[in-house]
Amino acid sequence: MLERVGFDGTSMSYETRTVEWRLPDAGCYFEAERNAGVRTAGILARQSPEALEAIRIALENGLKQYARGNEFVLPMAANVVVVSKR
Repeated sequence: MLERVGFDGTSMSYETRTVEWRLPDAGCYFEAERNAGVRTAGILARQSPEALEAIRIALENGLKQYARGNEFVLPMAANVVVVSKR
């Protein structure tokens, strides 16, 4: 399929990379999803104020396990796919 659209099908590589997302407080993650996300922001925008507050509290409680000193360190993963054009 890659070759049909102009890529070298034998050049593909796939790798999972992990990084740490450092947040100053637990509320930062909720605000990032609410204001910078796409799908999640749309879902959150349709919630009642009561549901939105319950979601915020649940997220903040879930993040407690990632507390390190004065910050929260979330493990994040990304799948990196590389392929060359012919």
